[in-house]
Amino acid sequence: MVISAPTKPAWLNFTDNGNGTALLTGTPSNTEIGFHTITLQVSDGTLNVEQNFTMSVDDVAFLDGITLKCTGCPFNSAALVTVESQPGEVGNYEFPAGLVSFEVDSSTNPSALVSVFYNNINQLDNFIYRKYGPTTPGDSNTADWYTFNNVTIGLDTLNGQSVVKASLTLSDGELGDDTGVDGSIIDPGGIALDTTTPPTPPPTGSYSLGGGVNTECTNQGNTVSSACHAGEQTFTGEVEVKENASVAQATFEDDVDNKGMISNSTVGPDATLTGGKLTGTIINEGIIADVNFVGAKLSGGTLSGTVMNNSKVGGVIKDVQLAGGMVLKGGRLGGEISGDPDNPALITAAKILPGSVLSNVRISPTVRLPKDVVLGPGVILPSTPPTLADFGLELEDIANLDAEALGELEPAVFGTLSAEEIKLIPPEAFAALEPAQIAELPKEALEGLTTEQFEQMPVETLDGLTSENMGGLSPEVITEMTPEHLDALDAKEFKAMPSEDVSKLFVNFDDAKITPQNAEKLVPKDWQLDVETGALTAPVGAKVTFQKLSPSTSATSTTPGTSTSTNVGLPQVANLGTDFGVGGGGTPLIEDSKRSLEDKNLENLVLSQDEYGILRVESVEYPDVLYTFIPDVDNAIVVDTEKMPIGNMKGR
Repeated sequence: MVISAPTKPAWLNFTDNGNGTALLTGTPSNTEIGFHTITLQVSDGTLNVEQNFTMSVDDVAFLDGITLKCTGCPFNSAALVTVESQPGEVGNYEFPAGLVSFEVDSSTNPSALVSVFYNNINQLDNFIYRKYGPTTPGDSNTADWYTFNNVTIGLDTLNGQSVVKASLTLSDGELGDDTGVDGSIIDPGGIALDTTTPPTPPPTGSYSLGGGVNTECTNQGNTVSSACHAGEQTFTGEVEVKENASVAQATFEDDVDNKGMISNSTVGPDATLTGGKLTGTIINEGIIADVNFVGAKLSGGTLSGTVMNNSKVGGVIKDVQLAGGMVLKGGRLGGEISGDPDNPALITAAKILPGSVLSNVRISPTVRLPKDVVLGPGVILPSTPPTLADFGLELEDIANLDAEALGELEPAVFGTLSAEEIKLIPPEAFAALEPAQIAELPKEALEGLTTEQFEQMPVETLDGLTSENMGGLSPEVITEMTPEHLDALDAKEFKAMPSEDVSKLFVNFDDAKITPQNAEKLVPKDWQLDVETGALTAPVGAKVTFQKLSPSTSATSTTPGTSTSTNVGLPQVANLGTDFGVGGGGTPLIEDSKRSLEDKNLENLVLSQDEYGILRVESVEYPDVLYTFIPDVDNAIVVDTEKMPIGNMKGR
């Protein structure tokens, strides 16, 4: 008996094992997404028997908290969107996972089966599927919220855990598609609950979810080390949820040490839940501390420590008491939120919902307050301009930052820092500095960055520097830059800097590390760079900066004709022994000046610069005559030497 596959896609390999069995193997590429016909044939040399079947190659999109699968069809795009981003009144509906928007390529098949897996929701409720879009596909005038009925919502298994899945049957140009018949299906929507409908009662009796999910949480004792669905079970003793473990549909009457995830559960009045992730709907009657909330709703009880609302589905924390000194960060907050009048909690990087009532809390500058929020007693609003205190920080906190703590600071915090405060931060903390954080540093503050701090900073952090603050880097830090640092800089932002800042960076590069070729990609429009010598040419009228001599605190001045000496303070001045070029490359400035004098037949004047930067002009004819100048490097402007008789060469 011989088995063969006369019809199959090219990427699928067929092997006859010679024992009445055969094997099909292969790895399709993205171009193979779709439906493929396969024909298997069995022959004994006399009779041939064929079996035909269709295989689908599916496209999968992974979003934060949601997995999409299109059976036999490719996604053109997929993204999470918020309910608030859609027009119209949403009505009495809540969307526990927000909305997901996707576009399916239906050019080869006008219909599509799309499965939406809600990774963080593992209990069925009275879910319906709601979307905003044209009720007549392609006609934007008919856009409104509506319930999409061509959907099946149930439980399925994803990565060993039971999750809610919505299976949508869509057709190009029919209800559910935002556009007409055009070869693509666009469908933003999500599972929703009608808040006027009572919730589904919890299941009773014995049942099985399958898929490897343990429904007998009690068998794990006081330690949960895998995924389990408690089915409204009550834990009466202390519980530890291990890393990568999860508990759903539980009530906790005693303390919980959570290193995993807890969903759709209740924390009793005598319980304290500490750590880990919370998702779904959490009812708090006790204390919740130091958690990362990623679900739909957390309400009631007391919050303590640092509570992060990182929900990607528009989850809300509402009607909570905030313990003294705690930090509530991110996401949406609503209802009645009150803190300790003697030690107000800090609310930061959050959106307060309309109609909320706040009392005894500090509001950071990154909180969005609606017009109709009620500010009760003890509410501390941010200063203008913002200060460290507005973010609950003091100088001592800045001086004691480690890398983890610095990385957790909101970018807006850096906008309040001064150069002296930057210097207080331990260098090792800069190992966690993010591009979004350095982008907020004022130019004047960036001047405080030390070479030790710069050495600890990830190279990719420099991508956050902007045209407004990049020029604040000190010459000492600029000298430490390597070609890798230049590659990390945003060239568009570099070129958009004021001309004096552009030249400041160019002339202070270390020519032993940076070549003109390395710097060429940063040259702004209308500037020129000689890649052989490194000399720069800036447009006429541009304000420019030169390399400066190392600062000197004082110099000794002797009054002519006397023996009186005086110590005088001198500003930092240009090093005329360098040129206006990459790393000071090119012809030294003082040589350019000498050449200008020669062009005007003033060879009898001799120029030199002493160790303090003072420019000395001596006459060969009159050796007793000495003129001294301090070059005004802060107001150097490129001029056209055809219009100004003494100066640098045209365009220099």
